[in-house]
Amino acid sequence: MAKAGLANRVRVIGVATGRSSEAELSAAGANVVLPDLTDTDLLVRLTQGS
Repeated sequence: MAKAGLANRVRVIGVATGRSSEAELSAAGANVVLPDLTDTDLLVRLTQGS
């Protein structure tokens, strides 16, 4: 997924809640990697480009 997002100039936010680890998401090119979705304030800031 990161390749598709990056190829289309979309900010890629990876969340390590599935089968991929934080390291794998980073290596795949995610701009930001979160361990989970518990910090909703951070997620909102990231999606708003802050």
